[in-house]
Amino acid sequence: MKYVHLFVRKFEQVEGITQPFIYLGKVFTLPKTAEGNKPIKMIFALQNEVSEELYNELTTVVE
Repeated sequence: MKYVHLFVRKFEQVEGITQPFIYLGKVFTLPKTAEGNKPIKMIFALQNEVSEELYNELTTVVE
C-alpha cells in the first residue's frame, strides 16, 4: 500500500504572519472514493489517530 504524507494548517496567516503546517502523518485513499477530474476528490484515512487536543484545535470554528 502506498501512503501520502498529510500536512495541514488551520489558517494561512494570522495577523499577517504565515502559519506553519502541522504534520498529521501518513494517509491512504479509501477504496472507490476517488471521483472527479481537475480537481479530484477522495477520502483519506489516517494511519494513526490525531490527538483529541489537536483535533479540537483544528475543527473549532473561529469567527
